[in-house]
Amino acid sequence: MEDLDSLVKFANNYNVAKNMIDRFPHPYSDENGKMFIGSATNDYPFNIFAIDIAGEASGGIGLHLQADIQSKNAELSYCVAELTGARE
Repeated sequence: MEDLDSLVKFANNYNVAKNMIDRFPHPYSDENGKMFIGSATNDYPFNIFAIDIAGEASGGIGLHLQADIQSKNAELSYCVAELTGARE
């Protein structure tokens, strides 16, 4: 949950949301972030990880095993924040 503020800050960006799956919410609220972090940390071993840039959760990457006839497949998903301005 320590990444909640940066998650919401970067996810609540239309330039990010417009390229995500349809169920990705926009605007992105604290409640959306809490639900995502809760579901991302529910599985073990973890399959979703934060991308950290300069100490902030600035994106994520996940590997999602598929089921049924696609059970020998996995889906790789990622999201990277739109960074603006100079970063040190």
